[in-house]
Amino acid sequence: MTTALYLRPPAAGESLAEWLELADDGSVLASAQLRWPDDLAQLATQTNGKKLTVLLPVSSALVTRVQVPAKQRKHLAQVLPFLLEDQIAGSIDELHVVAGAALPDDEQQVIAIEHVQLKAVLDTLASHNLHADDVTLDALCLPTAAGETRILLLGQDALLRLPDGSAQLLPAADLDQLLPLLAADSTVQFHCADADFHLQPPHQRHDIDHALAVLARGAQRQTLSLLQGPYAPRTAWQAHWKQWRKVAIVAGIAVLAQYAYAMTDWLLLKQRVSALDGAIRASFSEAFPDQTNTPYPVNSMNGFIKNLGAGGAGGFSALLAEIGPVLQNADGISLRGLGYEAASNELRLDLSARDLSALNALDSQFQQMGFHTDMGQASASSGGYSGRMVLQRGGPQKGNGKKSSASKGDQS
Repeated sequence: MTTALYLRPPAAGESLAEWLELADDGSVLASAQLRWPDDLAQLATQTNGKKLTVLLPVSSALVTRVQVPAKQRKHLAQVLPFLLEDQIAGSIDELHVVAGAALPDDEQQVIAIEHVQLKAVLDTLASHNLHADDVTLDALCLPTAAGETRILLLGQDALLRLPDGSAQLLPAADLDQLLPLLAADSTVQFHCADADFHLQPPHQRHDIDHALAVLARGAQRQTLSLLQGPYAPRTAWQAHWKQWRKVAIVAGIAVLAQYAYAMTDWLLLKQRVSALDGAIRASFSEAFPDQTNTPYPVNSMNGFIKNLGAGGAGGFSALLAEIGPVLQNADGISLRGLGYEAASNELRLDLSARDLSALNALDSQFQQMGFHTDMGQASASSGGYSGRMVLQRGGPQKGNGKKSSASKGDQS
């Protein structure tokens, strides 16, 4: 068996609200009055996942009818507020307007309630961990039928539902004057819990044990819901959003902080890469001054290194490995610079020596190692001689290479 809760907040000037729990067979399981809003926490303990329907007093809303041209019915929600302007004193923007039942002769039932009133009830419930699954007007829960007027007595007041579906609250003392007018057009059905209340025929009386139970049973059937437009029922995700909103905000801040940290790291890394790229370009320009506007210096450097190692055993690196120990052990010889021509596999050595005999001895040693040598003219310099020797891999030429000689101007 499923059950639901029904709550009727107090009307203006009153302080007591009333609630009951109704089974799906219409039986009342529990009911009580409570002080609004102080005792709402007690009702929150009764919900336990049960559907909560709020029955607002009809006195807090305007229930009326307007004429709606047929061509405007497809935009009913948009045109209704403007059709009400002649019936209200305040601003239409302050009202929550809902379309009721369609009536004959292009008329439309309309319910209007101030946003501030509806929002105040919903916010008050929410502040006590209560969520309204449906909101309607109490008088609209009275059954309606053609040719029947329904009246529910509530102490000094009476809820009135006319055959056309319109509803209102009026003082019970005014019924004596109103009943003759109502009886002329319809049968009047009274719902009353007061045993001392008597009616004259042809009016009909229905004894009840609980006025709110009558309204709740009517709401069990289908009534007009005010939770439309900005008050439309939220999805399950939206319903839990408020509970998880703080967690989501903290998580969002953490994500933003992490993103900012990652962006800072990326910018610093980009700056370092840019500085490293500048250093590589500067080193490349220094090593290869004739290579200008090189877009990818690292690739060019790799190409040069590959070329230097080309030629198998006679490549640049192989030549250096072979002559290095000779130069290191050569007495009185120092290497000032060297060059390499990949196309001809020639190694050029710029040498300094203390005398010509040292250069000639080195030349002879390279020839014995199987090099073709070409020793250009050596020139005298401060404390010795300098010259360039070109080495190229070739057959043994013992004693056949050119001998170094001092330049003409240096002989004495």
